[in-house]
Amino acid sequence: MTCTTITPIAPATRNPFAGLIQRYEEWNNRRGLRRVLDLDDHILRDIGLTHNDVETAIARRLSENAGEELMASRNPHLR
Repeated sequence: MTCTTITPIAPATRNPFAGLIQRYEEWNNRRGLRRVLDLDDHILRDIGLTHNDVETAIARRLSENAGEELMASRNPHLR
């Protein structure tokens, strides 16, 4: 009978560029959110947002998720 030894895999090392990549992705997402500002007020109201909500989300720090901020600020009463 053969006995094999299983060597544990070394934990993945943290990517030293992970923070930079995350901030780039967030910056890129905000570029998309800026296009939402081109929508008319009544269209934004249909989805429960105002232009101010979008501007506030875009102005957040890059370490914060603007999309989550925007979803949290949705007002169901505007619809």
